[in-house]
Amino acid sequence: MGTKNSSMKADNESNIRSDRVRYLDVNQESDKVLPYIPVACATNSIASLREAVKPVENLIEDLADKVEYALEKCKRPKDGLTQNESASLYLYSMQWPPGKDSFYTMFNWALRDEDRTKAVLYQDYCNLFMSALSKLPSRQDDVWRGVNGDLSEQYGQGTTHVWRGATSCSNMVHVTDSFLNSTSSRTLFKIKCFQGKSIENHSAFPNEKETVLPPGTCLRVKSQSNPVPNFYIVDLEQIVISSEQKVVPELSSFHLIWLRPYADKILQQTEIKLLKLFPISLKTFEDSNECETFIRQESSSQTILVVSGQLGREIVPKMHDLSNIMAIFVYSINKQANEEWAKNYKKVTAVVSNPTDLISELERLLSPEESINGSFVARLTNIEYEPNLMLAPISGYEKLPLFSLEEALKPLKNIIPGLEIYLQMVKQNSLKPVDELTPDESAAIQIYTMQMEVAESSLSHLMNIDLCSIDRCSLTKWFPYLKLFMTALHKLKSRPMTLYRGVKVDVSKYYTEGQRGVWWGCSTVTMSIGALQECIGTTGARTMFMIECRNAKVIRAHSFFNLEDEVLLIPGFYFEVKSKLHQGNLMIIYLKEVEPPFQLIASPFEQTTPSPTIHIHTE
Repeated sequence: MGTKNSSMKADNESNIRSDRVRYLDVNQESDKVLPYIPVACATNSIASLREAVKPVENLIEDLADKVEYALEKCKRPKDGLTQNESASLYLYSMQWPPGKDSFYTMFNWALRDEDRTKAVLYQDYCNLFMSALSKLPSRQDDVWRGVNGDLSEQYGQGTTHVWRGATSCSNMVHVTDSFLNSTSSRTLFKIKCFQGKSIENHSAFPNEKETVLPPGTCLRVKSQSNPVPNFYIVDLEQIVISSEQKVVPELSSFHLIWLRPYADKILQQTEIKLLKLFPISLKTFEDSNECETFIRQESSSQTILVVSGQLGREIVPKMHDLSNIMAIFVYSINKQANEEWAKNYKKVTAVVSNPTDLISELERLLSPEESINGSFVARLTNIEYEPNLMLAPISGYEKLPLFSLEEALKPLKNIIPGLEIYLQMVKQNSLKPVDELTPDESAAIQIYTMQMEVAESSLSHLMNIDLCSIDRCSLTKWFPYLKLFMTALHKLKSRPMTLYRGVKVDVSKYYTEGQRGVWWGCSTVTMSIGALQECIGTTGARTMFMIECRNAKVIRAHSFFNLEDEVLLIPGFYFEVKSKLHQGNLMIIYLKEVEPPFQLIASPFEQTTPSPTIHIHTE
């Protein structure tokens, strides 16, 4: 017993354990629908750990000794857990000798097995394990796990998966990366969870910062990318399913809604073609009221609406300004007549008169190569102007009155060629803004997203250069526009989300783990990791930023290119570098928005100037 304890102690003192199974066995999860297993029974009594594992003692070598060691290590449990509850988590995290199946391996094997009776032997342990997890606070955070192999085909965008086993992750990406084979195919999973349980205080390897997702966690694939050969990133989010659901349906990240007055043979043939493109998300309606009700109820899902000309005149004015409407296509034989009324609605992407054109337009909409424009790429990758210094706060603009967009842009006419033409365009496009913005406020955002004839003369490009400049006097000419622009952004709802930004160069030396820093410019970021990959490519030196934000501003409804998943971070975005991951020529840097030491940019609604503290180097 003494020799075994010494070996266990040596394992516990290592920073990262050598056993990789817990973080790397996602390939053992089957997508086959299995009968539901209630992993914790309603009972007034919870067995001790010794009693809970007795049914499986003969299946796992040295289990009794490991249990005693776990109980010894958990004499003074934290987080309000009992000794037995804490020890059940410790046992779960323990390493077995090479070639021997650990308790974790056998426990999860039973939970994932198609023969659901296999899990019965672990029922008492399940109750104890789940009782321990239930007492720990739930984490709403990004966590990581991986697998050696390419799982990108299995985890396609919009697909939903139930992980039957207990899922071990880490909130430090380099922990997961250290277990992956750097020379062959591997898949890294980033998971936005709301029910993760940190077992750091109860783990045999506390330095791994382990988070456990309970058995039966349901996840949806938001996006995926292949930034370097043989390396795949899958972006997952935890979702809720009702306890009554024995079978988990496939969910889609958006709906394709087709509203038509009837279904003749030609329309039915078109529907078959659409089903090949959208096998999960296509829904058809012949009643406009039913269609409208469905779209309003599904407000959390993005919607592409295909509508006939006759019904379009009726429903488009009512549905156009809903935030979940991504794009509208009018499908009618009388193309010219429908183009006349449709031109008044910004989200009407195309008016088509035949099935071939409709399919082509939908494919173009969903093709990153076609939909990503040069202006968006430039804004998403313009990080080179950030000075990596603590500058004087941005203030003074807030004291000005709120001007019309015409007045706000007057100081800029001499530096932006053709500004008057762009002004008229955005004013015309912003007559009926959403999100309770005024037409001028919406137009102020739209002109920011436009690419001028000369890219280097675009408003966003020039303004961000001055926002990042040490010379704060260069900002004065921007104050009238900045007042209107910032007022518009502040009126948009702040959203917590994980976002992406990148640049075609390795800037990792400027981002040290644990360092805090500022992005002084107005930062364009995207919700789509696939869109970012299209912007920065898959070869050469690149840096990808994964950014956990609290105050992101979604501007799709006010962007000149409203098909982009563009999100803005307000100037003075203050962050902490949480971790870095190196994959060939790609550097991935994980940032988290944190509270700044003082106000970095004045609110447009304030009449006071922030503290003038300047030139404090960020460490």
